[in-house]
Amino acid sequence: KKVLRDWYKDYTFKTNLTINALSKKLRIKEHKTTEYLELGMPRYDVGEAKIWVLNQKQKEAQIVTLREIGTALGVTRQRIEQLVKKGMPFNESSTPIQDAIDWMAQREKIRKERKSTGRWLNKKGTTKTYRAEKLGISMSSLHKYESEGMSSNNLNSAKKWLKENKVKSKKGWVDNTDKRRKVILRKSLGMTNQGFEKLLEKGMPPYDLKEAKLWIAEHCYVTNQGGYVYLTDKKRRSNMCKDLKILARIYEKFVKQGMPPFDLKEAKKWIKTNAYKTQKGTWKINK
Repeated sequence: KKVLRDWYKDYTFKTNLTINALSKKLRIKEHKTTEYLELGMPRYDVGEAKIWVLNQKQKEAQIVTLREIGTALGVTRQRIEQLVKKGMPFNESSTPIQDAIDWMAQREKIRKERKSTGRWLNKKGTTKTYRAEKLGISMSSLHKYESEGMSSNNLNSAKKWLKENKVKSKKGWVDNTDKRRKVILRKSLGMTNQGFEKLLEKGMPPYDLKEAKLWIAEHCYVTNQGGYVYLTDKKRRSNMCKDLKILARIYEKFVKQGMPPFDLKEAKKWIKTNAYKTQKGTWKINK
């Protein structure tokens, strides 16, 4: 009978031990009780549950936030979140901040070692996919360029090789052929094939964008539609006379004396140094 009474007493206690009743026994709020039960707290043994809650509270007192770790390391919470995804320990021991500091120190040491040997920081950096993404080329291009001599283990060397041996277009890096370079230059200038070829015949540099723009500025004028029209020497002389505000015969005289014929800036310098205007408005050459 005693055994039966003890069993019935224990059965009725467990049956009547609701979340609310257990919370009162443990002196914690109901939502905390539910949370602790999900974490593994004993449900029907109040004594063991009290010990479990005490241990859990001690663990929670040692837990730090991402922001607290960021403050200790001098970086933002978002950066710590990124580093945790890359392997930084987060609340894995009783000294989470020191763990993070040690991990960062070890990471910096590895970074310096890999940089000195021309390797990447992350393990992903050793994969061909990662190299192709960083260089902005396809996998087929990566294999092709490496077979042509591009570095296969140093990103900076690979970028340098691309700049020296390939041409950057809207679609990416392409072979550095004369035809390809001309096409890229023509598209950069926004010109038609016919107009581009005409300017090439007149002497425009065919490959370098900066040199081509300088040549156009000196030899062409821009129409209202945005096109380029080549100026003949006669037209250029006429424009120079207008810009310098001198007559054609004075212009020819100055050119014979050494004035640059088509460079407006240099021509003005030459006139300032080598000629002067009289009170009657005529030009004289300095003796």
